[in-house]
Amino acid sequence: MRTLLKAIYRALPFKRQVFTAWRAVLPAPRGLHHHLHFHGPFTVNVPGGARFRMMHHGLPLENDLFWSGLSGGYERVSLELWMKLCRDARVIMDVGANTGLYALLARALNPHAHIIAFEPVDRAHHRLVANIALNAFTIQVEKCAVSDHEGKAVMHDNAFDHAYTASLEARINPEGITARRYEVPMVSLDTFLEQHGVGPVDLMKIDVELHEPSVLRGFAKGMRAHPPALLIEVLRPDVAAELDALMQGSGYQFYQIDERGPVTRRDRIMASAGHGFNYLFCTPEQAARIGLKP
Repeated sequence: MRTLLKAIYRALPFKRQVFTAWRAVLPAPRGLHHHLHFHGPFTVNVPGGARFRMMHHGLPLENDLFWSGLSGGYERVSLELWMKLCRDARVIMDVGANTGLYALLARALNPHAHIIAFEPVDRAHHRLVANIALNAFTIQVEKCAVSDHEGKAVMHDNAFDHAYTASLEARINPEGITARRYEVPMVSLDTFLEQHGVGPVDLMKIDVELHEPSVLRGFAKGMRAHPPALLIEVLRPDVAAELDALMQGSGYQFYQIDERGPVTRRDRIMASAGHGFNYLFCTPEQAARIGLKP
């Protein structure tokens, strides 16, 4: 019965038009959002008048953006910090870009930046490229994973249509969960930047499901020469401990992000006990520029 009801709902026409009109008149209660989804393009408005479009595939992230916008739900505080940092950045990287939210937002706010998005998973890469084309944006897309060396790597991917847990780390999937495994090309950022002649990176988002320490190990030369601001996911205590060992003494300040509350300066990197998993690593100068307390 449940499968039948879902099929009937999918077949209903004009959902996008009806929901768009509804949203313009009266916000829907948050508890209803996950029921009110559709397939098709929608517009994301950016503070200051910019905007971009995304395809809605009926997924939670897209649904949250449609109903709540950039400031209403999904990674609200992280997106606010990203917007502040990307406005004057010259080279921006989105490592683990998924369908492209952070890369699209960077391009909408900064049409002159060189933006590079890395996404090795087929289904996400396809939707990323489609979202970029929907906006006629210029974003360099690399269909490869990022790590601390070059070659091939095994991706561990569960069986859902668009799960967010595909990773080079086998430990991403709980015991008893069967993951698909397939090879993907892999690069380190230091080698990539040298081979492609890309200038110093000013801003980077890293969301690679437990593989973040390896990404930074492969970017050691670049971070020393020109430390970019890093928005980075820290999902678990073991990842936090690895990052802390890598980053202590680097000159970076660590800011833990609560997506429902404050941005807190930390002396050590630790897994979040609040709402959200992201940290901002930045220099004192970068922190001052966006109004963060030292």
